[in-house]
Amino acid sequence: IASYTSNSSLTNPDAVYNSQRAVRTVVNFIAHNAASIPLHAFATDTDDERTRVKSGNVGEFLRSPDTIATQYEYMRDMFKDVLLWERFAAFKVRLPDGRLELVRVPPTLFSFDRSGAGRPTTITIGEDVFDLAGFMWLDGYPASASSPMAHLTDLLLEESASAKFRADLWARGALVGGVIERPQEAPDWSPKARKRFRELLASRYTGDSAVDAGGTMLLEDGMTYKSLDHMSSRDAQQIEARKLSTSEVAAAYQVPPVFVGVLDNSNYSNVQAYRGMLYSDVLGPLLVQSQQAWTLRVASELPSVDFLEHNVDSKLALSFEEQAAVLQSAVGGPYMTRAEARKRQNLPFLEGTDTILEPLNISTGSDDQEETEGQPTP
Repeated sequence: IASYTSNSSLTNPDAVYNSQRAVRTVVNFIAHNAASIPLHAFATDTDDERTRVKSGNVGEFLRSPDTIATQYEYMRDMFKDVLLWERFAAFKVRLPDGRLELVRVPPTLFSFDRSGAGRPTTITIGEDVFDLAGFMWLDGYPASASSPMAHLTDLLLEESASAKFRADLWARGALVGGVIERPQEAPDWSPKARKRFRELLASRYTGDSAVDAGGTMLLEDGMTYKSLDHMSSRDAQQIEARKLSTSEVAAAYQVPPVFVGVLDNSNYSNVQAYRGMLYSDVLGPLLVQSQQAWTLRVASELPSVDFLEHNVDSKLALSFEEQAAVLQSAVGGPYMTRAEARKRQNLPFLEGTDTILEPLNISTGSDDQEETEGQPTP
């Protein structure tokens, strides 16, 4: 792979990612959150019961798909490739010990060869053509001739021009806070008197060593101080421009702007609702695409594995207090032994704490049956 030369032109989505703040913010948000959802392997039996497979070569593969990066790092790069380039591919390599390794191919180095219907048939890397069966791959919309950055071109160009204008304005614009006006009828200043006044003003009211900074300025000869409105962030519309570009890029990736820092119409009272939206509506389609590709193109390469799945429940899990209230309400009483509670708090086991306490005002159906056994039916 290293022998092929990648394209480094300005149309390269990686260059856009590196230079455009809004794109980097949105893509990082999606990729990092999606990668934090662990990928698990499962086997099914004749009764369709699922059993998680997490030991041996399968466990080692899931912890590090390419033997170097962790699962999180690998999945983060995979999602970034899909978000920026709408494609991902990785070589399937069988190691001497039988373990599977997936070597990521940078999107700049490969392209899909398609049939007349737009379906991928082979993968071309440089001048070499490879069969799809030798890769784990994801593909975007087949009719798309360019990366997702293409439809953001106008916005990104405008953002770059606007940022350059604001920088030039800050660098070249006058930053004077005010001027001192001296009336025409005032006596003429000698060069020595002018110099004395300027040195006095600079030493007493300006700079880090100012003696009377913030105090009342004493003027002479009828002088007056006039404040000038210099350029501010509001005048340059800096904040508004940044919000607009971030919101537009977020909309292009179907991400609510509140997730990437545009907090105009949100508050902490709806955090739980936003959290559910993140893992269902925002990341949901990307995760479905990912796990279906892993199941179809990788599961058969792993021993005793029928499918792979992102464990979204691990991210949607309630806090311990909320879980305790829900479970206790569902089972009708305590659901954890004192030994289990002590273990959660890293406390040593105590004899006699491995049974569940049952309040005296709670009875089970078996208790009622034992009490009424042998009594005549009324």
